[in-house]
Amino acid sequence: MGLEQEMNLKWAEIEEAKAKAKAKAKRQALFADEIGNRDQIGVQYYEINILELQYMLLKRKQLMELYDTSPYQVVRGSAENIASINEHCIRILRRELAKNGYQSRLEQLGLLPDELPSSAAEGNQASSPALQELLAHLVVGDEVDETMVDHFRQDQHPTLCTSLVQFLGCPYSLVDGKETYATLSSKGKGRWTFIGFCHRGESIPVDQATKVQRRFNMKICYREINFRRDSLALIHQVNSIIQEYKSMGYSLSLRQVYYQLVAKNVIENKERSYKNLGNLISDARLAGLIDWSAIEDRTRNIKGNSHWQSPSHIIKSAAYSFAYDKWEEQDYHVEVWVEKDALVGVVGQICGKLDVSYFSCRGYVSQSEMWSAAQRLIQKSEDGKKKPVILHLGDHDPSGKDMSRDIEDRLEVFGVTLIFKRIALNMDQIEEYLPPPNPTKVTDTRASAYIDEFGYECWELDALRPEVMEQLILNHVTEFRDDTLYQQAVKREREAKRMLETVASNWAAIECDYS
Repeated sequence: MGLEQEMNLKWAEIEEAKAKAKAKAKRQALFADEIGNRDQIGVQYYEINILELQYMLLKRKQLMELYDTSPYQVVRGSAENIASINEHCIRILRRELAKNGYQSRLEQLGLLPDELPSSAAEGNQASSPALQELLAHLVVGDEVDETMVDHFRQDQHPTLCTSLVQFLGCPYSLVDGKETYATLSSKGKGRWTFIGFCHRGESIPVDQATKVQRRFNMKICYREINFRRDSLALIHQVNSIIQEYKSMGYSLSLRQVYYQLVAKNVIENKERSYKNLGNLISDARLAGLIDWSAIEDRTRNIKGNSHWQSPSHIIKSAAYSFAYDKWEEQDYHVEVWVEKDALVGVVGQICGKLDVSYFSCRGYVSQSEMWSAAQRLIQKSEDGKKKPVILHLGDHDPSGKDMSRDIEDRLEVFGVTLIFKRIALNMDQIEEYLPPPNPTKVTDTRASAYIDEFGYECWELDALRPEVMEQLILNHVTEFRDDTLYQQAVKREREAKRMLETVASNWAAIECDYS
């Protein structure tokens, strides 16, 4: 059995044990403290704590293999091994902090990784002030909660271990009714709630969810759902993919998650698999097992007017969003067009950094929109003496390939002289990145010509990893950019932003002059 499969089975075992313990605790009207507090919540929860420790050690084994160190044998959680477990927790915590970019955060706190305790005795009793402060910051953020600090000072080995488990991305705790960790629902029914943890391990009370959802991971349980073991294992795979991409700054669509699972041979590449995954993720979010903010629906957004608290507020916002056209002095006007609205989040992120416009075609572009695009490109060409460039990304299927031809042909009909490049998805990229294939739709009127050239398989743009798509756009955009002129514009923009920030910070004095 592979390590990944063993971890998935252990995760499923933990969730099954939690479900049983939760039902038992509800029957006995018990409120849970942190998992592992055997005196209050009984043997059932202690068993869950042991399972979590075992899972943590599997996680550690995986990490140690990455660091080319000796794998650590799984300990069954007996009391005499707690000190050894804590010692390894701290070692892995140190490595994880350094690996995940926490170096600057530690320097701000005066807690460099080397200052963390390395002996079992120190880690065992959490006696190191550095460890106490670090754990407090990981759990409650910048404002240290003295209750939590006292909690860690107590000689509670399972609690310390469980906290480290949470920080390493393993199962989170089940809590209810304790003000320190969570509050009851607004209706006062004492609903059981799974509390997710942000990247610093901070627990999020349910009644604060709307306030912090824009900043932190958000797992909230609205409905109790019993999942099969294989479903729990798949949910864990989804969370692993979400976390991997979130660490790189990406939010994924359902389609992108689906293709990553297909690429890992976790699920089959069938329409039924896609629908089943969508239903499972929907249920898992309701059950508090998947972050509500992790998967985006990029096709539906609310629109409205912007509002400001004061003149100084809008000036501060202007300073943040102010930007010169850094392509004003360039010889080319570059736009990135993507076939699918669902990929705008990925395309928009890199295009924003490169200061180029991007456009979602949503399939074949309407005649009205194509004419408007033509007028925009002609104006750029005539007024700014720029050569228009369109970089197109689309599916490698009968319609997706034909859309590239259609865009170029219709713009030429409207009098646009341009450079048109289809930069994805192309056969050389398919051969390099091996995205999962789909059967070609023979009902497509363009299928015959496509099949003659490429055969009966086609590929979706969504199957490309986001970082690959970003790199493709970056490489092709910079072909048309004069870097010296671009950096001069960046410098001018930076100076203008500083001027706006100065005005915003001195707004009170300006108001006095006009009052």
